Amino acid sequence: MIRKFFYFILILLCAGAGGLVAFFYWGSSPKLSSNQYLANKSYPNASPLPSDSVFTIITYNIGYLSGMTNNKVADRTQEFLYQNLAYVIQTFKQIQPDIVTYQEIDYGGDRSFDINQSEKIAQTLGFAYQLDAINWDKVYVPFPYSWNPTYHFGRVLSGQSLHTHFPVLTHERLVLERTNLPFYEQAFYIDRLAQVVKLKIRDREVVIINVHLEAFDAPTRMKHGKVVTELFERYAKYYPVILLGDFNSPAPTEASRQNSDYEPTIDEILKITNLKSAVAPEHFGKKEFLTYPADNPTIQIDYIFYTSDKIECLASRVVTEVKTASDHLPVLMKFRFLD
Repeated sequence: MIRKFFYFILILLCAGAGGLVAFFYWGSSPKLSSNQYLANKSYPNASPLPSDSVFTIITYNIGYLSGMTNNKVADRTQEFLYQNLAYVIQTFKQIQPDIVTYQEIDYGGDRSFDINQSEKIAQTLGFAYQLDAINWDKVYVPFPYSWNPTYHFGRVLSGQSLHTHFPVLTHERLVLERTNLPFYEQAFYIDRLAQVVKLKIRDREVVIINVHLEAFDAPTRMKHGKVVTELFERYAKYYPVILLGDFNSPAPTEASRQNSDYEPTIDEILKITNLKSAVAPEHFGKKEFLTYPADNPTIQIDYIFYTSDKIECLASRVVTEVKTASDHLPVLMKFRFLD
């Protein structure tokens, strides 16, 4: 009798372990093939091409429109996400940007109620081109960690996007080095990307590099910073270049450089010849230029950099009008080309 009971318990344990293994491989598997991770869409009924010589570009970690609940165990409704979507669309309609880059934008999936956020925004704002680079494609992500699966992300399809009125010449998706995580976390983790797009703006070919660097591991993030620095320098030899996105690295100040946790990622980027920041370094740390968290910003981790020998920055600011549609605030730059 005791032996039978022992075998019964052993069978249950084996079945449980087998179920976990099956879930692991099922949940961490993608739904799309890798050749579907780069998508270009065009809309024939888009707004007319801008005729002005001054252009507006915005970068925004939109946090899949989850506001201050991003990565938290919290109730989110479809109405809540639509309200945040309305804030973004209303704000950008007033600004009328020529180019917008996004990070953490969803193309459907459970956490965003199957809304293709990139498509919805691009079409509503009348952009001619929508370029999507997927960096997170999982059948089921059991995060945020909770015993209640209703809080999990579930099916995830997310990435980085660029919307523009200008013709697209090339579009590349460059995967950055992964951080060193345990295998069970690595299987569900997001890819960090540099989305590289070449546009035809008037008579110029212009390169836009949209990045989302590592968030949780500083050594990996510094490696990413070096890669995008080399990328910028390579293209800057021939084209006007704008490097922008969520760098996940605090803006350096004289005070922060004295701290034990000082990270030189942004300082290293600023060493590039003919590179300038839309927010000048002397303004780093000032409240009006902080971008995270959106409800009470304490740091700047979102940036726009540009080739100063080919582009003139006329103005820059943080776009607070979107309120807390995301846990980040967008950064805007008005610019023109130097003759």
